[in-house]
Parts: sequence; structure tokens; C-alpha cells
Amino acid sequence: RSYSAQFTFNGTTNPVYLKLDDAECASVRLYVNGEYVGIKYWEPNVFDMTKFIKPGKNKAEIILSTTLFNVMGPNRISGILESSFVGPGTFLQMDRFTRKYTLVPFGMGRVVVGR
Repeated sequence: RSYSAQFTFNGTTNPVYLKLDDAECASVRLYVNGEYVGIKYWEPNVFDMTKFIKPGKNKAEIILSTTLFNVMGPNRISGILESSFVGPGTFLQMDRFTRKYTLVPFGMGRVVVGR
């Protein structure tokens, strides 16, 4: 899923950071003005945008990536979201089988730009 926004930057000598609150995903990539800023695989999802922004109008693009968990499973294992490891053996844990289908959340909450 891709999100983009334009913003105006008035300029400063202080570092400028972009922080993603509530990002539910496997990874987050950030591009500013078409340039690759970086990728994060876990929180905190904080990017230093200082050398990528310019005075005036700027464009930020945030790309969230997910996994195949919601397609491939193991979606019918109770407590699967609390598991610290999922592997081939997880699919065989029939003692944890449940009829309830579990989906991993995916999406983004709040974005904060600050110094």
C-alpha cells in the first residue's frame, strides 16, 4: 500500500524527522522528492529526512509491505499473533486449531513530522 503527500518546508538548520505511529506492516519504505530515504522492519519507524527535503514544496511517499500470512496462514491457530516464531511446524499444531480465522492487521495510523 502506498501513501503520498505534498508538504511545504520553510527551511531550518535542525534535523527533520518523519515518524510513523501505528504502522501495522512487515516493512516501511520512505521516498522524499523521488529519492530513497530508507526502510524500516520494526519500530520505531523514524526516518531522518533532513538531506532529502528542500525549501518550498516537497513530496513524501510511504510504502507499506505486508507478508503472505493473511493468504497462506496459519490463520486457524489460536494465539498465533502472540507467537514469537511461525514455521512449517506451526501448520501441524492441531492441538491449537480453532474455527476462528485470524488476520494480521495491515495499515497505517498517524504520521508526525518534527525536529
